[in-house]
Order: sequence, then C-alpha cells, then structure tokens
Amino acid sequence: MPNQTTTSLNKAFQVLTELDKPVKDYFFCLKEIHALHNAVIHFIGNESNPQF
Repeated sequence: MPNQTTTSLNKAFQVLTELDKPVKDYFFCLKEIHALHNAVIHFIGNESNPQF
C-alpha cells in the first residue's frame, strides 16, 4: 500500500475519532470487510496459482 494511501486512511480515521460511535462502528465494519475481502482474494489466488 503506497504511503499516500496510508496517510489518507490515517487522516480519515483521525476524523472518525471525532465523530459519534455509530459512524465509527460503520467505518470499522467497512475496514474489516475490506480486509476479509482481500484475504479471500489472496486465498483463492494461492489455491488456483501457487506462484500468486
């Protein structure tokens, strides 16, 4: 992940800490779903192509 993207995410989460909890929970769930999605894609890639 490029540093620019990481910085943007950090800024986004800094903003989220100032928001109410339901909004933070929503974005946290999105982050978790995204991480899970990446893990599934990676797993499928490994299963179908060991060099992936």
